[in-house]
Amino acid sequence: MGLFELFSKSKVKGIVKYLRLDDWYCSLTAVQQRKLQVYSREGESLIKEDISYTSQSQKNFISTIATNAIYHGDYEFAIFLAEKGLNTTGSLVDQHFLYNALIEASIMQNNYEKAKKYCFTELKEFPNIGKALKKDFEGKLPNTIPCRDSLIRIVVDIEKDFELGKELFHLFVRKGLLTKEEEANELKELRIQEMYAEATKLLNEDRFKDAKSILDAIIETNKSQASDIYKMLADYFIEKQQNEQEALKYYQKSIRENPLIVGVKRKLQMLSKKLGVKVELTEEEIFDFLQKKEETENKWWEKRDLANEFVKIKQYDRAWGLFNEALLLRKKEGSTCETIYPHMAKMLEKENRYKEALLHYLITYRELTINVRNEPPQYVSKGIDRCLKKLGHQSLNHSKLYSLVRNGMNSRDIQTSLFNLLEQK
Repeated sequence: MGLFELFSKSKVKGIVKYLRLDDWYCSLTAVQQRKLQVYSREGESLIKEDISYTSQSQKNFISTIATNAIYHGDYEFAIFLAEKGLNTTGSLVDQHFLYNALIEASIMQNNYEKAKKYCFTELKEFPNIGKALKKDFEGKLPNTIPCRDSLIRIVVDIEKDFELGKELFHLFVRKGLLTKEEEANELKELRIQEMYAEATKLLNEDRFKDAKSILDAIIETNKSQASDIYKMLADYFIEKQQNEQEALKYYQKSIRENPLIVGVKRKLQMLSKKLGVKVELTEEEIFDFLQKKEETENKWWEKRDLANEFVKIKQYDRAWGLFNEALLLRKKEGSTCETIYPHMAKMLEKENRYKEALLHYLITYRELTINVRNEPPQYVSKGIDRCLKKLGHQSLNHSKLYSLVRNGMNSRDIQTSLFNLLEQK
């Protein structure tokens, strides 16, 4: 029967035996057993190698494999595992991550009712789970809590049930997921979303004046919404009224409020060319906007994204500083930085600093291998090969450079090994 042989309990060893999951393992089908081996990334050593100790609990072990199953797109098996994990031994923190897997897998299946069910189930347990999480996260809850954030996204953004949204924010306060001050801010945002929905409905009914009065009220409440609202009105004049002059006016207002708004620049260029009007922003205007934005961007991903905008206008020193601020914030959270280093590498490529770009692509690979043995994404491998070609190293490729990165190797060691190798040309 080969790899798909069903194992008897007497044959099962390894971490499965150590965690006393051998009865459960033997109850699985051959296909399920093989999936467990694949998603654990242990192969048959999962049940064949003798071990004397592991820091993993049953919940932690199953949660890790369920998360990997999601990564591989096997959502049904992830749910099967995580539901099993809820009734095994382990910490409340591990219980939380099992719920996270259940919620994420259900959303990936577009099964929002099931996702909501798991959210509400965890919310019942959250007063105790929250205390455990705070112990592990330096007295604070993690920034992302799926039973809160995903539930709101489903109820408000997808289902547009604003009344239930209000009730949920009250519930989150009672369960310790939000402070009263945070609730007040969330309710303000919820009211704006409700107004947006009402205005959108009115525009669809061609009741422009009524819609605009609501949208003007939103801008008065929150000026940061102006750019999106002007884009919304411009799109209305294009799609519903075929009025290009009015659309051009609102696209101009939109991009002047926010030069970074997605989807406006291209439309504005097309319309301005067609109508013979010059409306492009200068790099100085964009730079001034980015400087002002820098004062309010405090999250690691905000700093990274803002750095990328500075790169577009060739303000490399400013971008580099923001990238490094993003790294510090990410590391302070105790998280890896594989979502920052490749952006730094791409900027270094633009500056023709290919050796330094190679280093940052390799550090990206190292970050990816810290917690799990992930295969590097194609953009990292292609970036490495592109830099090697620019440096004239025809005999090297990404596979050879990956061999430089070993478990525990720090950035300085990688740099020394890489630069020594490149000098051997």
